[in-house]
Amino acid sequence: MYSSFIADVKTQVNETWDLADAPKFITQHTYLRGAKYSFKDHEFQEVILADSAQIVNTQKCSQIGMSEATARWGVAVVNMIPDFNVITTFPFSGDASDFAKTRIDPFIESSPKLSAAISGKINNGDMKMFGTNLMYFRGTNGKTQAISIPADCIISDEIDRSDPHVLSQYMSRLTHSQWKLRRNFSTPTIEGHGIALEMEGSMRYRNICKCNHCARHFLPDYFEHVKIPDYDGDLRALNKTSLPRTRYLEAKLLCPHCFKEPDLGPQHREYVIENTLDQHEAHGYYVSPFDAPRIISVVDLLKASTMYARYSEFVNQNLGLTSEDSSESLTLHDINTAFLAPGTDLRSSMLHAMGIDMGVICHIAVGRLTLEGQFLITHRERCPIGNLETRRLALQREWRVRITVMDSQPYVSEVQRYQKVDKNLYGAVYSTSKKLETFTIKMFEGDEAAGKLPIHTVQINKDKSLDMLMAVIKGKGGVSDTAIAPVSPEEDEIFSRHLLDMRRVQVFDDHQELTWVWVKSKDQNDHYHHATHYLYVAAQLGGTASRNVSLAGVPLLSKFKVVQRNN
Repeated sequence: MYSSFIADVKTQVNETWDLADAPKFITQHTYLRGAKYSFKDHEFQEVILADSAQIVNTQKCSQIGMSEATARWGVAVVNMIPDFNVITTFPFSGDASDFAKTRIDPFIESSPKLSAAISGKINNGDMKMFGTNLMYFRGTNGKTQAISIPADCIISDEIDRSDPHVLSQYMSRLTHSQWKLRRNFSTPTIEGHGIALEMEGSMRYRNICKCNHCARHFLPDYFEHVKIPDYDGDLRALNKTSLPRTRYLEAKLLCPHCFKEPDLGPQHREYVIENTLDQHEAHGYYVSPFDAPRIISVVDLLKASTMYARYSEFVNQNLGLTSEDSSESLTLHDINTAFLAPGTDLRSSMLHAMGIDMGVICHIAVGRLTLEGQFLITHRERCPIGNLETRRLALQREWRVRITVMDSQPYVSEVQRYQKVDKNLYGAVYSTSKKLETFTIKMFEGDEAAGKLPIHTVQINKDKSLDMLMAVIKGKGGVSDTAIAPVSPEEDEIFSRHLLDMRRVQVFDDHQELTWVWVKSKDQNDHYHHATHYLYVAAQLGGTASRNVSLAGVPLLSKFKVVQRNN
């Protein structure tokens, strides 16, 4: 026992660690398959893990080993720094627990230093204790909530698939820490979301190659530099049928300057900042499959490109780049196609609907559905909330508005006040129901004795309903099922920008299945999108509204469901 004590004292005296020494700790004290861990063939990992910036973001391709390496980094720092707690997050708590048990436990058990340091009482899939330091493993989706304990570092794996609201709650755990370290990494989805958004606010590093033949620098690019002998077409055009008809097994990545195959090894690579004029606290690293050429070959990438239902998923997962499938998202082309020629007026004597997005500046959209199912957006405008009541009544008379839908949060009192004189006005409430109903009317007459005021709402299944709006704007065969009357170049540009602010991304649902959801960008300028959405819902409800378009209409049915049909 005494010799063990002396050895432990010597270790504590001689080991003085700096945050940048984490890779050294990993190679000295963690093991893989019986041997000390090595960054060989993954040398880029050592560069990223040695970065001592307060915030380090990594936009990566899949199967590149970053989850394993960052987990080792987390265990290293919690053992290197006194009084230091780490929270590691995953999309789901089940992912967190499984990762802790199957990926972290083995290298802790194989390490004499770590196995001696870990607590025998606190060591499970949710929490591990090393000395007095704690390491937590948590999910962000489902019923999981951020834990109310202070932390010094948050490591977030696959943030594009994680719940951003819960992630922000975890970030608040760093408030009282002197370290406030954050490590975010993920395969990307679309621009302006998840890891791509974090990279926008980072000093961005790219792994440049210096060609060993011509000594000129370039950034390896799949679409530009991967060449198949006797094939000069677009790599995006290849599929399971056409790929075997090429000489893809002989494909190589070629230097764009001398057209020879360069050595992509670490001795010819260097991370270089691309945005040198910016001043960001965070550091961000792009990791591509070409950063591990001995692990992922060009042939592997070509075969993988034919395996996905959507090409954008290959670009996201295998190349580590943002990409969006135009068939699965709203594009500027879709909106421009729906715009009518300048000067076009869709004014008519038909009954109309109105959608209002509330705010300090309210956004209003007026329109209708034709008998053929075409969605007409006949009028749009913005007005201060102080003028909304006057403008709403004026537009109601001018356009013969039969029904109005406006968001009810946080302006519940305005909705209730308007409903006193307009029984065909409804407050919108978004939901994420798994049911087929796109929206449901709910009438609440109030209870004075209980202090509950009356309010009539339309419960909108947000993602399903926004999908329907996107479908009617996109139309079929390049022909939109929507017609938008122009207002002015400035207002039309704002309208288009707002429609594109909300983006469609795939996330894991409560059953850990990928599903499409709508998210707003960092700018959160999505007001006309919501106003148009409320208008579309109101137009569908129009058939049940009172045919008396005066301010004293009669209420709608107590329940009304629209079921999305698969064409």
